[in-house]
Amino acid sequence: GIILTSKLFFITVVRGEHYADEASLQLTGGKSFFNRGSIFFSEKNGNLVSAATLQSGYTLAINPTLVKDKDELYLALSNVITINKDNFLLKVNKTGDPYEELITQIDEEKANKIKELKISGVILVPIRTRFYPGSERAAHAVGFVGYNGEEFGGLYGLERQYDEVLKRKPSLSFSDFFAQLFAGVTHGALSSATAGEGDIVTTIEPSVESYVEKELKDLFAKWKPKQIGAIIMDPQTGAIRAMSALPTFDPGSKQTDINILKNPLIENIYEMGSVVKPLTVAAAIDDGVITPESKYTDHGSLIIGDRKISNFDGKARGEVNFQEVLNQSLNTGAVEAMRKLGPVKFQNYFFGFGLEDKTGIDLPNEAKGLLKNLDSGREVEFATASFGQGIAVTPLAITRAFATLANGGYLVTPHLVQKINYDSQLSDDVEPERGRQVLKTETSNTITKMLVEVVDTSLLNGKAKNEHYSVAAKTGTAQLVAGDGAGGYYKDRYLHSFFGYFPASKPQFLIFMYMEDPQNVTYASQTLTEPVVRIVNFL
Repeated sequence: GIILTSKLFFITVVRGEHYADEASLQLTGGKSFFNRGSIFFSEKNGNLVSAATLQSGYTLAINPTLVKDKDELYLALSNVITINKDNFLLKVNKTGDPYEELITQIDEEKANKIKELKISGVILVPIRTRFYPGSERAAHAVGFVGYNGEEFGGLYGLERQYDEVLKRKPSLSFSDFFAQLFAGVTHGALSSATAGEGDIVTTIEPSVESYVEKELKDLFAKWKPKQIGAIIMDPQTGAIRAMSALPTFDPGSKQTDINILKNPLIENIYEMGSVVKPLTVAAAIDDGVITPESKYTDHGSLIIGDRKISNFDGKARGEVNFQEVLNQSLNTGAVEAMRKLGPVKFQNYFFGFGLEDKTGIDLPNEAKGLLKNLDSGREVEFATASFGQGIAVTPLAITRAFATLANGGYLVTPHLVQKINYDSQLSDDVEPERGRQVLKTETSNTITKMLVEVVDTSLLNGKAKNEHYSVAAKTGTAQLVAGDGAGGYYKDRYLHSFFGYFPASKPQFLIFMYMEDPQNVTYASQTLTEPVVRIVNFL
């Protein structure tokens, strides 16, 4: 009795929807009913908001062997829905075929109107298709499904990364399911290939994502960059609260431009410029070779080999301390910090920040950073790297590196999925991983205070200071690498970037924004400061 009751429960409840779908489609010649798990955003109160789900509809078909009057049937159907008459006549004249599809998808309202006609030979088959309620919202993170050859499944984003969880494979057998259950299999243990079907719950907060996307669209319209993007992450855990880039796409529509489908936040690498300086200064402080009050003489420029390295304005400041290096974004000060640290230790710290590695985010096609210049041993390469030129990293990799400044010096693993709810009624919580410690906690606290000073006194001459929270931040402006293959940089094209985190005492949010080649403007402080201030206020 127990065995039979359990079997009945498994068929009618655990796999009930699956069998109902198959039964309803036996008349289609054995076509499988499309089924796939859902992707959810999660609000701060724990409520789930659908990011990718299934949409119900109907396929309109006919059985030509039962059609009594072709003209009457065409007229009746065309009063409800637009039908190509030539195609209709082609299908209805196949009198030896009991099933011919006219329209692959119609909505429930039109299907009900057709049902009310009660015409012999008309078949309405319930179907489901992939539906993205948020349209473009977090499109690069969510991804979409489609055909890869003859196989249908996830092609980009989370749809691809978690395809094995989201797609519906042949049923876990009754005996396997209960064998594992009675054997003591508990929380998380059914995440194997035999029982890994379910829904995924992301860390993305939909209202935050929407607000960030609005800011990006306004910036895109104002400055007309080639590309723009933003990441908001919890620096303590690596949980991604928002991830967006423009140009973007609607995953529920037909894709026409393959160039905008890849996620530039994890697949493109850039020379980031002055936002790297806090990493250089933090490394030197961590090694004990400088303090915020340590001084050096700034001559406005310096010569290394055959290269002249200058401050952004070429002006000398005389004797200044390293707080002013960040306040005034002095290239010569970053080089001085690198020299005191030494090339070997400098390289070790930058590799320690994970700039050359993949972050391990749960998305496909992540790129590695390009730091091979540091293998040359030439001082000029270390000098330019100290202020963010000559080395290239992904926006996500630099965001993870900045998190070490905010969280006590630890390297976190960025992630988008926080939970998997399996069809077997079990679930897995994705526990955040805290990696190795690359900076001392005291160093993290010191560099944070320095970056708060940057915001409170220097950024927009102190106008960016938040009334209620201490915010640590730094802007960056980098010349873009010339695309002619000859090396060197454009003199009038820039990458703008900005990172900030708050509350400074125990940060919950880390914001990174970048903009590639904005028009008719030079410095990131002019383009990104005010949008980030608004995002901080919203958060």
